[in-house]
Amino acid sequence: MNKHRRIALFLAMGGVLVASYHYRDLSWIKLITSGQAVAATDPALSWSAILNKVLRYLVNDMAALGIIYALFAKPSYVRLGWWIMWFGLGFLLPLYYMGLWLLPASQSIALSYLHRLVMNPVLLMLLIPALYYQHSISSKSTR
Repeated sequence: MNKHRRIALFLAMGGVLVASYHYRDLSWIKLITSGQAVAATDPALSWSAILNKVLRYLVNDMAALGIIYALFAKPSYVRLGWWIMWFGLGFLLPLYYMGLWLLPASQSIALSYLHRLVMNPVLLMLLIPALYYQHSISSKSTR
C-alpha cells in the first residue's frame, strides 16, 4: 500500500472514531432496523442497549485496526490487534455487564473505568507505541 493510501486510510479511520464518539448516544440498532436516528433510551441491561454497545465496540476497534494497518502496513500487527479486539469482546465486555448487573450503584466508579477501557479502543491504541517500538527494533536489526 503506498504512502498516500495509508494516509487516507489513517484519516478515514480517525474520522470513524470521531463520529463514533460524537454519536455515542445514538441507538444504532434502531437506526439499522428502522432507518431513523433516535437517542438510546433503553435501560443499560436491555438487549437493545447491549447490542448497541457491541456494535459500537466493533466499529471503534475495527477503526483502530485500520489505523494500525495504516501506520505499519504489517498483517502480523493487525492479527495481534484482532486477537486483542476479540479478547475485549469475549471477556471484558461481558465482565462489564456482569458488574453492571451484580454490583451495587456505589461501585459504579470502577465500572466507569472498565466501560472506558472497553468502549474506547484503548487497548488497541496502547498497542500502537508497543508496535512502534517493536517495528523500530526490527528495522534496526535488519540494517
